[in-house]
Amino acid sequence: MKNFFQTMDWENWFKGLWAAVVAGGANAVVAGIGINISDPGHFNAQNAAFYKTVCSVFAVGVVTSFFLYLKQKPLPEQLISKTTTTLTVEKTIESKPE
Repeated sequence: MKNFFQTMDWENWFKGLWAAVVAGGANAVVAGIGINISDPGHFNAQNAAFYKTVCSVFAVGVVTSFFLYLKQKPLPEQLISKTTTTLTVEKTIESKPE
C-alpha cells in the first residue's frame, strides 16, 4: 500500500493555493489604485502613507485568500488509479445447409 502522502494530489493543491495568494495580492494592487484615485493628496506614489496602506491591504488580502482556500480545500484530493479489465468473447456459429 502506498504512503498517505504519495496518494494525494499535492501539485494541483499547491497550484490552487498559489493562485489564491496571487489573487489576493492582485486585489490589493487594485485597492491601492482605488485609494490613489479617491484621495491623491494623501495617498500618492511620493507619500509613505500610500505604501504603508497598500502593503497592509496586500498582506490582509493574501492572508485572507490563503485561509479561504484552506477552508475550501484543507487537504489535496486523493489520486485515483483505476484498473480496467476487458474481456472479449468471440463465438462462431455455423449454420447447416438445408
